[in-house]
Amino acid sequence: MQPTNKSERKKAFLNFLLLFLVSVIVIIATIFASREVPFKDNDQLRSEGAVASKERDFANSFFTQMSDIGTALDTINTKVEKPEILDATLEEKIKKLNVMLEADSSGNKKFYTNIVFMLDNLRLARKDSRTYVGKVQDMTALLAKNKELTDRLDTTITANRGLRDYIARLPVR
Repeated sequence: MQPTNKSERKKAFLNFLLLFLVSVIVIIATIFASREVPFKDNDQLRSEGAVASKERDFANSFFTQMSDIGTALDTINTKVEKPEILDATLEEKIKKLNVMLEADSSGNKKFYTNIVFMLDNLRLARKDSRTYVGKVQDMTALLAKNKELTDRLDTTITANRGLRDYIARLPVR
């Protein structure tokens, strides 16, 4: 005895089998993708972490050297025996910072370049102020000398008038 709907049963079974295979393939693809994506994310996070670590190390090195320069700039106009030597040392340190910036591929290059520019301007301003302080001290000494000479000139003019008056009162012979 053969069923009358054999072709319909066969068609329904093939549809079920096709749907089952598609479901299994979707499940397997999902499992495969979920196992591969974390590895790619981990690799990406590791590379981003390495870049962040490199930038942090550069920033630490840069700011350490920058604070050394700042400390030296603070002492340059004090009673340093040879400020020209300290100024040359500062200029060399600023050049080293520029070399560091040229070698670095950081995204904050403009920020660091502006800092180096400001440090160099501060160094030049300190150098100029040292020159002006020396000139002001020289000017103060010259003004004191000028006052002393003016006082002596006034005294001499008064003595000269007194002598003229004395000569004028002498009898003419």
